[in-house]
Amino acid sequence: MSESCQASARAIPELSELLGKATLLPSARGYNSIGFRFAQQQNFSCAISAFGIALSLDPKFWEARYNLALALVRRSERERAADEFRLVIQQKPDFPPAHNALGLVLEELGRLDASADEFKAVLRLSPHDARAASNLAMVLHTQKKYPAEIFYLRQALAWDLPQELAYQMRLALGLAYYQNGDTDEAIDLLRRLVTSNPKSAEAHYSLATVYAKNIRYKEAKAEYEEVLRLDPEDNAARLSLAKALIEIGDNAAALPYLQEYTRRVPKDYEGYLVTGQAYRRLGELTKAAEEFRQAAELKPDSFDARYNLGYVLARAGNVDEAIEQLEAAKKLNPHAAEVPYQLGLIFKKKGELRRAEEELRAFQEAERWSERERTAQLLVAKGNDLLLKGDAQGALAAYKEALELEPSNAKMHYNLALALEKLGRRDEEKRELEKTLELDPNLDEAHNQLGILLIAVGKASEAEREFKAAIRINPTYAEAENNLGTLYGRQGKSSEAEALFRQAIQNNPQYAQAYVNLGLTLASEGKYAEAEHQLEQALRVDPNNSTALTALNMVKTKTGHHAASPEALPLPRGKTSTAERLRDPGWWPTKGTYSRDDYAGPIVCAECHTDEAATQIKSAMAHAL
Repeated sequence: MSESCQASARAIPELSELLGKATLLPSARGYNSIGFRFAQQQNFSCAISAFGIALSLDPKFWEARYNLALALVRRSERERAADEFRLVIQQKPDFPPAHNALGLVLEELGRLDASADEFKAVLRLSPHDARAASNLAMVLHTQKKYPAEIFYLRQALAWDLPQELAYQMRLALGLAYYQNGDTDEAIDLLRRLVTSNPKSAEAHYSLATVYAKNIRYKEAKAEYEEVLRLDPEDNAARLSLAKALIEIGDNAAALPYLQEYTRRVPKDYEGYLVTGQAYRRLGELTKAAEEFRQAAELKPDSFDARYNLGYVLARAGNVDEAIEQLEAAKKLNPHAAEVPYQLGLIFKKKGELRRAEEELRAFQEAERWSERERTAQLLVAKGNDLLLKGDAQGALAAYKEALELEPSNAKMHYNLALALEKLGRRDEEKRELEKTLELDPNLDEAHNQLGILLIAVGKASEAEREFKAAIRINPTYAEAENNLGTLYGRQGKSSEAEALFRQAIQNNPQYAQAYVNLGLTLASEGKYAEAEHQLEQALRVDPNNSTALTALNMVKTKTGHHAASPEALPLPRGKTSTAERLRDPGWWPTKGTYSRDDYAGPIVCAECHTDEAATQIKSAMAHAL
């Protein structure tokens, strides 16, 4: 131990006594105790030194190694900490705090799949570990695996949780619902959360933002106002409230919030942009120009800042600078019809008729392009609705009409292929899928759909290639994993199939078919008990799944258990994956995420187990990461 650490120990009577004993009779436990006391003093460098000496005396002393890893985390030595946690787990694979701590470190290092695996290991060892469930949900949210996040949060919320953790998990569930496109569920949950936690600024903010994203600005305004009443320092709510006020036409009321926002956050271009929009709507063009100019200086590639600045400059008679800004805006968005329209007006006033005519033609072309795009989008929406209602022929007609307007739109070709699939027109479906992938080779859904078609026509090797391509593009694509697993199952590759079904379940725990296929695979291997469990899980997710029920009854005859019935498995049905992936994913404007307890577990010291020591341990190491 270094001279400085020895000097630090001598300055504290208890540490001095421990060091004296360890010097006379060195032992791993003695130095572990010294490291523990150093950690209490927040002296992690000396704690690391002491734990290292303990391990040199007894390399198998896992408690000292675990403590060393925790201390390394506090020193931000995460790679080394991860290595030490792994060694602890090798010795003590059934020690949940080590798995949880390693999961947190791996998350900090950006290794999210490995992090999730550690939190899942905790839940296998301790099925009702709320902290591990919370940590896992956070990782899944970061990975945008919203169905899986929803599954684990709903599961955890059925447990007896501390009040604050239950609140945080409900808030996280509301955000996950919204991200997953389940807007009604999100609003309902967040409303209830606000009612039960009226003083939570975070809950009000989340509800307000969902309202705003769904064009319910008056409701959003009320919630943002409540956020600022509860937390006057919340600048994100201040800017969002101003936007809501502008959307409902109350521009003057928005200005005080915007002026305060730009004073507090002077480097954010958006504050100046929104302020400029308020002034522009109020007709105060000089002030609007000042704000838009500031926004453009802070973010030169902002189309909105450039266009709005050009617009107000033109109205104020500053023609040359207006042209400069509008030309810059045109480069940023060549399809924006409003830019050539404004330029055409300017050149006409200047008497430059040739330039004015050029801009007029550009405007007309941009308008035609925009109109084609709008019409095509409406036709696609119509086709999607018809397809979901079972009218594949009507959907086919709508998609074809849309493609006449946008023949190079890959997703439209994909939707057309889905309609052709429903009509059983495989050759045409195959051509459309191939055209889709020619236009966009990275459209994972098209690779998956082509794989399904190729299986149907007996081209297994080509289907395998397509499923693998889909998974390579989207490693969390549960349906493609399930389909590849199904293909391997048919080929007798049971172990590969089993691994894929398990991965599909990890990526989407509400995907009933993956549970069914895993159960059938396990049953074929004679693993009836686990097969029964997986089939029961399928029925919990989808109580009306007749394949799961039939398979479960067959398995139960092998295990000697009573036959299953849907009534015996009453949990609510969740969403499952479908081939018709027609819905755009939700978007959530990140303000911050739900809080978490990073406490990885107490530092271990068998000689220090007094109530006072326990309190001090938590004080010293409560936020190990």
